[in-house]
Amino acid sequence: MSCPSLDMGFRRMGTPVRYVMPANWSSRPSRIVDDASGPSFEVRPASNRGTWSLRAADGHELAVIKLLRPPGFPFAWLPSPIFEVVVGGQQAATVCHRGFLRPRYEVGTPTGQLTAIYGPGYTLMSSGVTRATILRQGGILHREIAMEFADGEDPVILIAVVLAIEVIHESINPHLGPTDFIPMPFS
Repeated sequence: MSCPSLDMGFRRMGTPVRYVMPANWSSRPSRIVDDASGPSFEVRPASNRGTWSLRAADGHELAVIKLLRPPGFPFAWLPSPIFEVVVGGQQAATVCHRGFLRPRYEVGTPTGQLTAIYGPGYTLMSSGVTRATILRQGGILHREIAMEFADGEDPVILIAVVLAIEVIHESINPHLGPTDFIPMPFS
């Protein structure tokens, strides 16, 4: 399966690109801005829980992040959800949680596997190469997530993957934030 090219004028060559978004993005429309005042994105929750739309600054949809498998389905011992990233009507990535003591996330893409070990800062890696660096920063009242992508990486897919990781992490760590946006089984 191949992903469509998403070169829509976003910088894909040269120095790494850094984007910043509010840490509480999941429950309301939020802007994702480029540190260099370049193109920005907006992430919006959809009317059905467990789905978000990543849009360009002009409002057209670039990607959808949606719940593929709810937590505990089909077995209660499978507690974490699986999300998919859809771009151009095709699945561009799946994101799931693995690990117990150390939260690890696996991202399946048509071009290979990415992994991340979650912490205040984490990296998305593929075959030992860093594709993205993510850092949660700020104080209690103003927290944000900063994302820096390696040269040549597709920002649309990587932003959507980071959003999915953040949602999964919040759903399995409810003390970190609201989780009412993910349908829980048997509720």
